[in-house]
Amino acid sequence: MKKIKSIVIGLLFLSTLFTSTTLFSQEYSGNEGRWYGGGTIGLSFSGPILSFSLMPEVAYAVTDDFYVGAGVGYSYYENRDNKRTINEWGGKLYLRYYVYNDFFAQVEYAPVYQNDSYYTGLSGSEWIYWDYFYGGVGYRSWIGGSSFMSVAILFDLRNLEEINFGYNPFIRFGIGIGI
Repeated sequence: MKKIKSIVIGLLFLSTLFTSTTLFSQEYSGNEGRWYGGGTIGLSFSGPILSFSLMPEVAYAVTDDFYVGAGVGYSYYENRDNKRTINEWGGKLYLRYYVYNDFFAQVEYAPVYQNDSYYTGLSGSEWIYWDYFYGGVGYRSWIGGSSFMSVAILFDLRNLEEINFGYNPFIRFGIGIGI
């Protein structure tokens, strides 16, 4: 019952997001600058698993269809069944290509330092370095002349054998504002 409630809440949130961006979106009117600031917020809950991430970023539009971006971020993961917690700090570099209108493909490299209670014990005094490689697809919806919201489904390309919705792939929501 708890899982069904989580799924219903998630679907309501997504439908609200897409409805509001469709109602208030407008045609892209151009941008004198090619720089965008913004970021992403990630939230995932699947049974005993909870994760949250906050990643401010900046991107440059090399062409109208090809973007290069960088950012920093913090992520928190918790498994309430086995009391495992993970804190991550790091950065990211990504390439995003708009394949058709506002649909895009993205690849991302994210070097992070991780404090994982599974590896470091409950004291969590040791930080471990990891390289993550993500790939996926997404959609951007314009909410102003040079502002947009986006949603992406990204896969951890190192762990494709561990497909478990809520972890791999995961959904990332973002916003971009022309600067």
